[in-house]
Amino acid sequence: MCLGPVFDCLDRDIGCYIDYQLDHDPEFRRRKLKPSFKQTIRESLRVQANGMFLWIRCQFDEIAKLKTVKYIREALSSLPEGLYDTYENILVKVPKGNVRIVRQLLQWLVYNVSNLSLAELRESLAIEPDKDHINEEALLESPEDIGELCPGLIVVIDEGVASLAHLSVRNYLLSDRIKSSRASAFAFPEAEANGENALSCLAYLTFAELRSGPADSADDFEARLLRRPFLDHASRCWAAYAHNANSSSEELCKHTLQFFSLSCRTNFMSWVQVLCSRLTGSRADEYMTTMEQQKHRWDSYPKHATSLYYAASFGLEHVVRALIAQGAEINAAGGRLGATAFHAAALRSHVKVMDILFQKGADPNRADAIKVTPLHSAASMGNAEVIRFLLEHGTDPKAKDAWMRTPYDIVRLAGRVDALNYLEIIKPFSC
Repeated sequence: MCLGPVFDCLDRDIGCYIDYQLDHDPEFRRRKLKPSFKQTIRESLRVQANGMFLWIRCQFDEIAKLKTVKYIREALSSLPEGLYDTYENILVKVPKGNVRIVRQLLQWLVYNVSNLSLAELRESLAIEPDKDHINEEALLESPEDIGELCPGLIVVIDEGVASLAHLSVRNYLLSDRIKSSRASAFAFPEAEANGENALSCLAYLTFAELRSGPADSADDFEARLLRRPFLDHASRCWAAYAHNANSSSEELCKHTLQFFSLSCRTNFMSWVQVLCSRLTGSRADEYMTTMEQQKHRWDSYPKHATSLYYAASFGLEHVVRALIAQGAEINAAGGRLGATAFHAAALRSHVKVMDILFQKGADPNRADAIKVTPLHSAASMGNAEVIRFLLEHGTDPKAKDAWMRTPYDIVRLAGRVDALNYLEIIKPFSC
């Protein structure tokens, strides 16, 4: 297969892109460069681009900062060879006073478990673990300042969402190469980085502002979310960061247990309110069809929520053990429909948590307010390992929910391609 014509077209496109930048970029237009020097820039960049538009863009970002033709010419004579060299050059030029905040920013973007808006990132960068409020002096003047902290590595996409400029940026930041390079200050181990993100989220969720407990009305709830842009992300994602950190940090374990303790009950319930307002399309919606449908269902959270239920739901084994040791009631209703911690672990496929709960006396046949058992919950997710665990530990496969459906019926109606596998597991127990 001959790729010559393809590369010729790509080379022409790159040439057109360079010409456009030279003619329309405000910095270059202001300087009124001579046509001959523009041609020098064009050829220097085109020859070394190797078909990489991102490389070209990064070089323009750097060259645009230079104030004289001499400095531009010197830069053209020492262009980085590839993207990784380019990224290293960008990072080593970060002003010393900005290294910490740029590192934090890149850490959020590399390990984020959900897209982050500029407003969310702005607050996340001003969280200090030893404070119970946002340090206003640490806030960037404007969310738009984020894009200026590390041009070339960060872009703003639709609806003000920040992102790394390219997958290669993430690959570089996670590579072994950066650890021994001039940009080693921006290397961050996965467990440590996720642990720091989780701690930032937990610090945010324990702010004094949330000690008043859940919002009392839809208006108050919306106002809280608008006032605190990072609240939604922190609520939805902190446990995922903690899980990805593999509980490797003693400090993270300590703060997690504190958040689930009675002393933090009002903050905990404020979190549950935000978390449940986002649970759309879940099994609960099937049984709550009369609930007001709105963007933020502020009053859909369980007023009787238990720490054990949510620790089990997120698979936080060390928290589950600690709460049980502290006397948490194993079979207490903790979910919106009266589900137990065992229901939550089954629904989220946390077999290790299920085993911990079972060994401590959890009832595998305990039904919630609509007669759903843990096996119904597991059947709705179609996880063979969880279904088998429940059947081997005494769960009744013939139990019927409020709609007279057995777990067998739930699996059959799930419509999964692999549903037959789960049917075969359940069928012998249903006879």
